Amino acid sequence: MEQKSLCTGDDVENVIRSYSNMVYRLAFSQTTNKSDADDIYQEVFLRYIRKRPQFETEEHRKAWFIRVTVNCCKKVWVSAWIRKKAQWMNPLLLKPRKKSISTMNFKNCL
Repeated sequence: MEQKSLCTGDDVENVIRSYSNMVYRLAFSQTTNKSDADDIYQEVFLRYIRKRPQFETEEHRKAWFIRVTVNCCKKVWVSAWIRKKAQWMNPLLLKPRKKSISTMNFKNCL
C-alpha cells in the first residue's frame, strides 16, 4: 500500500486549523507564558511545513504534534535566557534586606 502524504498545500491549512488549539494550549500549559507559547506554536507548525512528514493515521499525526510541542517546550526551558529569568523571579533566591541603622534607631525612640 502506497503512503499518501498528508501535507499538501490545502491540507496544511486544514491541519493547522485542526491542531492549532491543541498545540497552543499544550505550549501555554508547559510555559505559562503567552509569548513563549506563541513562539512554540509558530515553531511547531514551521517544522511541520518544512519536514512534510507522512503519517499513516490521524492519531499518528496528533502524536507527532504533541511530541514536537513538548520538545519545543523543553528547548525553551533549557535556554539560558529562561534559566536566568527564573532566577530573577524566584523569591527564595532573593536575599532579605538588612535593617538600616536609621530604621532601628527610629523604632527604639518609640
